[in-house]
Amino acid sequence: MLPVLFAALAVWTICSAAGSAAGLALARLVPAARQTEAARGPYRDECMARQPTLVNDRKRSTQAAAAPLIVRMHTGERVAVRVDALDRTAWILPKKQLAAFARSGVIITERRRMKSDAEATVTAVSDGVASLRGSATVIDSDLARHTTGTASARVMTSLTSRNEEVSARLVPLEGAPMARFPSWPVKLGSRWLTYQRVTTRLGSGHITILHTVTAFDGRHARIAVCGHGEITGAEYKLPRLLPGTIALQGVALFDMHRHVVVLEDYAVHNRLEKPARGEFIGFDETETVETITSAEGW
Repeated sequence: MLPVLFAALAVWTICSAAGSAAGLALARLVPAARQTEAARGPYRDECMARQPTLVNDRKRSTQAAAAPLIVRMHTGERVAVRVDALDRTAWILPKKQLAAFARSGVIITERRRMKSDAEATVTAVSDGVASLRGSATVIDSDLARHTTGTASARVMTSLTSRNEEVSARLVPLEGAPMARFPSWPVKLGSRWLTYQRVTTRLGSGHITILHTVTAFDGRHARIAVCGHGEITGAEYKLPRLLPGTIALQGVALFDMHRHVVVLEDYAVHNRLEKPARGEFIGFDETETVETITSAEGW
């Protein structure tokens, strides 16, 4: 939800605590937050399964009619987003070289915890496009060096009813799964593919994402996502390591009554790696991201 807010601070990390109704829905339809990457394995199975598994009431799910995924906002509404992200990036080097760096005190594995909050107000709606203005604050904790920094910024964006930023050329990877909703109504078992040009911490690239509606009761749609792509951008001046790989999987929950994505929970694995004298060099990144969104004035 609102991918531009994350782009404004160069990280995908923003949202507000959901209300009690949304909280009950999350408890029913989405696993507990901040799961380990191993626990996320079933997400991919759920996304790829030929017959989606019902994770809520079977009778209600099978009877729910198809409905569109539409972001619908009104002037004056306030949107809040809270994001909690944990990122780990490790060097890939020949064993002897890696050991030498470690002995000299070089940090081989970077670990960062980013928590952010953003609030925005809908200032105008025209032809289904909502304009929002607000502010965002990110707390960035460098776990390897035991330091913490805070950054704040004003944010502005325009969002279509299909959850796309109007002027976005590149989307933060963590914002790609819920961008560009299908133009047709969905129901239990519905699937669609999206292709997005994205930014990652290892460089820009592209990803193709498969979306599957795995639970649907007329009020909430649980959407499993799994995607793969390539890192092709040379922003970090590492052309010999390109192309790299991108992988993402997880789930999102769309509230059909409030017309907003209220929860996103993803695991990311990006890698730049090339052979070097019988071993490998490069970087390996894993990230978990949980986003909760709420709004006032529906």
